[in-house]
Amino acid sequence: EDHGQSSSSSSSDESPQESKVDNATDNIDEALDEALDDIFGELDADNEQSDMDDQDNAEEEEEEEEEEEVEDSTESPESLEKLTVPELKEKLREVGLPVSGRKAELIERLTTAASS
Repeated sequence: EDHGQSSSSSSSDESPQESKVDNATDNIDEALDEALDDIFGELDADNEQSDMDDQDNAEEEEEEEEEEEVEDSTESPESLEKLTVPELKEKLREVGLPVSGRKAELIERLTTAASS
């Protein structure tokens, strides 16, 4: 039992050298924590900027799609002639018009709707 007690009492008594090592380790840990906080703080700021850029890009893409839809609805009869019947019907659905009839009727319906 004495041997167990002596080993526990020697572990609680640090030598000056062990104390210096512990202090140095604590200083290194603090410096590392500060460096990591700086790094992750910058990453968070970069991610926020990236998120804002992504949102701006998404808004620009939506605006471009809306402009394309407007352009699509004002196509000339000649350009509509090049489309297939299913494509013409899709355009009619987009603007809420009936999709029945022959190709010429679908084109006429689209051009009439675009001019009004």
